[in-house]
Amino acid sequence: MSEFEVSIPIEGSQYNEIIMVNKYGDQYSLVLGRSGKADGTNYMQWCHPSDKDKQPRPKAVPWRIPLGNYIQATAMLQALLAVFVKPTQAKNEPDADIPF
Repeated sequence: MSEFEVSIPIEGSQYNEIIMVNKYGDQYSLVLGRSGKADGTNYMQWCHPSDKDKQPRPKAVPWRIPLGNYIQATAMLQALLAVFVKPTQAKNEPDADIPF
């Protein structure tokens, strides 16, 4: 059981998908989830990852992106944000080197 979860709805999702910020021990992660239509309960999405022989493992795990401890998680999220923030040059034009 995680220590806490924060749910952020994905706008325009036809399947009521959400992103859950999850903390377990000192490790943070992002988890794909769904919000229940009737009662509003949030559920994690689970998957069966493939093994070395390309066969699905028998045990399901949550669809998650590990971010690390608090310091690592904040650094990772800042790096991800930098991908989406277009840097500007002196003329306030987007940098042509970034493939957006």
